[in-house]
Amino acid sequence: MWRVCLHLLLLITYAIILHAPVHAQFWPAVGGRAVSRDGRWLAPVANPLLSSDESDHLRRGSVNAWDLTVPLGTPVYPMATGNVEYAGCNNAGGYGCWVLLQHDDSYSSIYAHLMDEGGGAVWVKAGQRVTPWTVLGRVGWTGRTSFGPHVHWEIRHAQQGRLRNDRFFSRSSVVYCKFCPATDDQAAAQATNLTGMLYFANRLLSREAVLGLVLVGVALALFLRPDMAVSAANRAGGFMARFFSISSAHAEGNQRWRARHWLIILLILVAPALLCGGVTAFGVWMADEGLTPTALVAYWRYGVYPFLGGGYQSGAKYSAVWGMPCSGVGTLGQACSVEEIVAAGVDWQREINWLSGAQPIPVVIPRLTARFTIGEARHLLTAMHQHEGLVILDAGEDFQLARRAIDELTSFGLDGVAIDLEYVKDARAQDVRALAEHMAARRKRAGLKGEGVIVLWNVFHNIDQGTDLSAPGVKIAPIFTGYGSAATKLAGLRRTQQLFDVAPADSGLMAFDNRWPVNTACRDFGTHRGYDCQNWVTLFADLSAQQVGWWVQQ
Repeated sequence: MWRVCLHLLLLITYAIILHAPVHAQFWPAVGGRAVSRDGRWLAPVANPLLSSDESDHLRRGSVNAWDLTVPLGTPVYPMATGNVEYAGCNNAGGYGCWVLLQHDDSYSSIYAHLMDEGGGAVWVKAGQRVTPWTVLGRVGWTGRTSFGPHVHWEIRHAQQGRLRNDRFFSRSSVVYCKFCPATDDQAAAQATNLTGMLYFANRLLSREAVLGLVLVGVALALFLRPDMAVSAANRAGGFMARFFSISSAHAEGNQRWRARHWLIILLILVAPALLCGGVTAFGVWMADEGLTPTALVAYWRYGVYPFLGGGYQSGAKYSAVWGMPCSGVGTLGQACSVEEIVAAGVDWQREINWLSGAQPIPVVIPRLTARFTIGEARHLLTAMHQHEGLVILDAGEDFQLARRAIDELTSFGLDGVAIDLEYVKDARAQDVRALAEHMAARRKRAGLKGEGVIVLWNVFHNIDQGTDLSAPGVKIAPIFTGYGSAATKLAGLRRTQQLFDVAPADSGLMAFDNRWPVNTACRDFGTHRGYDCQNWVTLFADLSAQQVGWWVQQ
């Protein structure tokens, strides 16, 4: 009878030890959002994975918080009613775009790494009153983080400071799955993905699970064959006694040998774990960053992350496409995804190769907008660098946006920025030089090779003269964007080159054709139907135009 009781006791202990978050569906939830223990608060997103808890944050020098992983663009809600103290994208604390709420009971909460909805804004504004069902913004990937799309969620108290989230929310209310990606079906992702298998392997090989299995095994042995269990224990004890006594005998009088002996034993025990853990960690890093084997080759070729490429090369020729993704403007107007933008750049390079036989370096110059954010630009950098191309982000006439792009993306290998001075009144050369110096300092700090580049649109008539724009480590590339025939464009380019004292390889032309909205009436190209009907084939077939460094398609 005592054996039966012991068996049942061990099984109960095992069940308690193995109580895991996979039973989250039994915890109360409202609209897929977990409810706090006292029923006052709701989790900010529905059906998340807990990709980083308080312990994970503290181990990497962060603060008490939860990272809730859900698909990119998932709505983020307040945990309770409150007032918006801050909402925006100043990247304070590496939060990127974030919201700070002040609740009615001395508590406050933070929701970070949200999407930039355009102009550094989210869906709410400071001073706004919100309820638990007001959308604060969407889950993004802004700020200093490399863990994929998620919302960083902190709970604070006016007197007690930052508090642990599990003080209010049960860990069983969310699935802890650090290695799992965010999908629309989290359970399916855990069951089918490699990262999901790693998660379950981690659960099965946890200390609690192993201890439980050992206890069950001992219980079964005692219950079924107690004589064999006692015999096995005696043999194991005798072996360990002989092992340590022999080791001690050989080690006497030789302290150095003894140290080496234990070091070898330690390596034998630890090395497999380190190797397995290293391979697993590397696989997790690839999954976390969304790296394909092709992208991994690019990383190794140019320097392990961040990208340490060659940057701008004076004397080389560049084929660039420009536009506002998903906004119907420019060559990239119909391109919404990163893959479509890369394809546009590569296709333009092939067209130039077909026309002239040249093999220019492909460049994409998307303008930062509400639909194409710095978060998308981060993915574009990886994809474009695989094709040995460059990414230059167009900030329009906004110098502050250009600085922000440099600050947040230089460590990811940003090649340059573009500034449109056409509508900037009293454009100053010293502002351009200050931007160049800032880029040079950031590139040096990030250890990037080669030079960065600042592309200037529409500048031959709109900038003060006589100021040196150069900065070590950064090239200024003025692009002439005027309309007209090839002869007219080349005349304007020569004026631009004189103003900036640059050679043809450091400046270029922009070609307009019927992909630009104002040219939809131009059916047969040519210049006889209007000054804005410029065929790129006509322009770049000119031998003088072929000598410039930048061929830009709009």
